[in-house]
Amino acid sequence: MPDPAAVTLSAPAADKLREVMAAQTAFPEGAGLRVGILSGGCSGFQYHLSLDVAGDDDSVFTQDELRVLVDPESLHYVEGSQITFVDEGDRTGFIVDNPRAVARCGCGSSFVMRDEA
Repeated sequence: MPDPAAVTLSAPAADKLREVMAAQTAFPEGAGLRVGILSGGCSGFQYHLSLDVAGDDDSVFTQDELRVLVDPESLHYVEGSQITFVDEGDRTGFIVDNPRAVARCGCGSSFVMRDEA
């Protein structure tokens, strides 16, 4: 059974992450998808996704040889989330499906937390 605090990747997100990472030659072995949050956006918090290498304090979730990296401050906000990838007309990109978010803006990149609402 997966760790309920883990940040996981859907199959489409894993496929896209493999494709993106294969095209990147500048990242060392062990790089992964960093999932973090920033204050701001129209709903209070924004997701921030980037390719990065793990820091000493990061939580690292490994799935099918792919790594998801989360800094300690962001983990509280994104634990239990699943990252997916959509490609639907004008909406293309990684999406965070966060079970703890109670509201999000129309673009889906900004959210309000259940215990912050």
